[in-house]
Amino acid sequence: MSRHFLFVHVNEWALFRSSDTLPISLGYILSVLKKYGYDGEIIGEFKDRPLSPGRFQERLAALQPLLIGFTTYAENIDRVRFWASLAKHLQPEIPIILGGSQITFMPKEALLQLPEIDFLCRGDGEIVMPELARVLSNGGDFKKVPGISYLADGKPVETSKVELPEDLDALPSPYLDNTLDVSSREKAIHFFKLGLTSA
Repeated sequence: MSRHFLFVHVNEWALFRSSDTLPISLGYILSVLKKYGYDGEIIGEFKDRPLSPGRFQERLAALQPLLIGFTTYAENIDRVRFWASLAKHLQPEIPIILGGSQITFMPKEALLQLPEIDFLCRGDGEIVMPELARVLSNGGDFKKVPGISYLADGKPVETSKVELPEDLDALPSPYLDNTLDVSSREKAIHFFKLGLTSA
């Protein structure tokens, strides 16, 4: 059973150079997953650096991920659905999850219109994903994973709400564990030199 995750950062609506764009939310989720013994990769789809289907297929085949995840907004959902549909065509057994602030408030019935999507993340991915990873890895009942929606026998199911951690500093940093590499990103390096870690 794979212990890898594949996250796709879709930012194809950027108006200018997107090489400095950091998928910070996905970085934090992957850092937390690493804490629980999982691993993974974040690949990017940018307006000035589009992700090719060949590259996507190569990473999918190499990782054989336990799950594919996307941060999704109104602006990028069409592109997200393109990549999710391609993934389902190539490897239909790999589940796909959508997250992001808009997904948190999307009605669970939306899954009936998204045949390529298996889960909606309804809260902080840092809390949801380790629990979902545990069930995907070891088996169990998805109803016990807080903060997700999914289809069961063709009907939308929504689990309990996610409880936020009291101490956010307890979450591992994707900057400190090399999940996010800022070495080639001018803006991030500039912020770090100023002593600001929110770049």
